[in-house]
Amino acid sequence: LPVLTMLAEDAEAKYGDSRRWSAVLVPLTTLVIPAVAMGIFTIYVSSDDAFYQFRPGHPRGMREEKELYSNPLYAGRKNPMEGLVNKDDFEK
Repeated sequence: LPVLTMLAEDAEAKYGDSRRWSAVLVPLTTLVIPAVAMGIFTIYVSSDDAFYQFRPGHPRGMREEKELYSNPLYAGRKNPMEGLVNKDDFEK
């Protein structure tokens, strides 16, 4: 522990640190984030099925859910009692 205190520097803001962060944050906030946001918005507006996984009751999502639960392996997934060893213990 004494070695750590000897190696520690004083807490001070240095001029070089702000320039280093500016070199990263300025392009990120002015180029990358707006481009990603505009791309997502364009996809959302141009397609009816865009991001249907996040919309409850969307026809495509309901169709895929119906297809999933028609498979025998997933048939009882919505039943909370499915797969219990002794259901009587939980029905009391």
